[in-house]
Amino acid sequence: MNAARTTRNPAIDAGKTHLALALTLCCAAGWAGCYHDTVVDPTPPGSGETAPPDVAAMLEAIPGLTWVEEASSNPDYGLYYLEFTQPVDHGAPEGPWFEQRLVLLHRSFDAPMVLHTTGYFAPEGDRLSEPAAILGANQLSVEHRFFVPSRPDVSSWDALTIAQSADDFHRVVEAFQPYYSGRWIGTGASKGGMTSVYHRRFHPDDLYATVAYVAPLSFGPNDTRYIDFLEQVGPADCRDRLAEFQRTALLDREALVDYVVDLAATWGLTYDILGIDMAVEHAVLELPFAFWQYYGEWLCSSIPSSDAPPTDVAAFVDYVSWFSFYSDEDILDYEPYYYQAATQLGYPAISENAVADLLHYPGTDVAETYVTFEIDEDFDTQAMVDIDTWSQTEGQRLMYIYGENDPWTAGAFQVGTAEDTHLFIVPGGNHGSTIMDLSASDRADALSILERWAGVESPASMQDLERPPLPRPARTYHRPLP
Repeated sequence: MNAARTTRNPAIDAGKTHLALALTLCCAAGWAGCYHDTVVDPTPPGSGETAPPDVAAMLEAIPGLTWVEEASSNPDYGLYYLEFTQPVDHGAPEGPWFEQRLVLLHRSFDAPMVLHTTGYFAPEGDRLSEPAAILGANQLSVEHRFFVPSRPDVSSWDALTIAQSADDFHRVVEAFQPYYSGRWIGTGASKGGMTSVYHRRFHPDDLYATVAYVAPLSFGPNDTRYIDFLEQVGPADCRDRLAEFQRTALLDREALVDYVVDLAATWGLTYDILGIDMAVEHAVLELPFAFWQYYGEWLCSSIPSSDAPPTDVAAFVDYVSWFSFYSDEDILDYEPYYYQAATQLGYPAISENAVADLLHYPGTDVAETYVTFEIDEDFDTQAMVDIDTWSQTEGQRLMYIYGENDPWTAGAFQVGTAEDTHLFIVPGGNHGSTIMDLSASDRADALSILERWAGVESPASMQDLERPPLPRPARTYHRPLP
């Protein structure tokens, strides 16, 4: 779906086939090579009117930037890892600052620029987002504030807001836009798509257009629209089998706990935050959501029956929900998201109906449970209402891509009366849906719009590309994360 950090694959061979899903690494370790420190502070040229002689000259000219060049596997692009100094509070620049990680894939100073974010960690390597690949564009990826290593050394997280994040992106655009004369387009998938829209809300003139993939807009910390969606998605017999399987799993809770104990020993995981018993319960509760988010109808026939061996039951829960995502390691990695979900972004309500009589911890599968400190702020009920109102009435040149069967589509942005704004849905698509997965007519329309926005034509090979049915997706993070 999008470039993301790696986590462990906790699949354990229980004597049965268990697919090990591939993930990409976005680790917090330092990059190889020697950083270059900025030593000059010139007034940058205006809007690409005077391009520097090379990328190094540009990077040296941007105040507050350190950088290293790495070898790129794509001969058309240079690969640069950057750190850019940002104020923790943009309204109080006299306060503390932090280093925000960026990744630049440079093609040419006159090509379009795609401003990309995962909404989490910065991607590693030279993988292009779909808009950048289609357009032959440059790409500048921005790590979201408070995700390690882009985390300020502060005791309070009250600066982790959508407005402060948008200001981060605004300063990045201000620093780089003078050197790139092509049109700038924002993009991101899932939380990255959400973040890219928030940026436009607070700084609508920074970018010409935005392509947001599978980006939900949730209202409140327990948005019940997701439960409603899951009650009608896919064939009824598949939904019934999932509900029956949830009961089968929790009726033999001990077998699941034993499985996770072995998993923790194998992968060096700990479960002190939730405890293994709660982790098992949450994984089972979230299984229908994860099933439709990352997989689909093709997996219905593989749901174990009520008399399946306990090892098969545990392996299937792990395959769909991933027990490792409830470990301390992954909770701490994604704690900034949970904090945002508990304070501004909202969070899906999780149905307990199928297993209510089997629960040990009812009502605990909420975002705040995954935050390791007390949250002082009340949930901001107006934050997403404001985003919704702006996107439908004042937004311009926005494109939304969703998967028909992805539960996050229950929170899809709406077009409203926004100017030159479009919504496309991939038939049968999940959370990995892309432009190239659209029907032929919708794909042609989306490509035409994207080319018009960028002011360039995409390569014929991209326009003519026929995609196979959606593959088994690479899991990048655990279900509650959009």
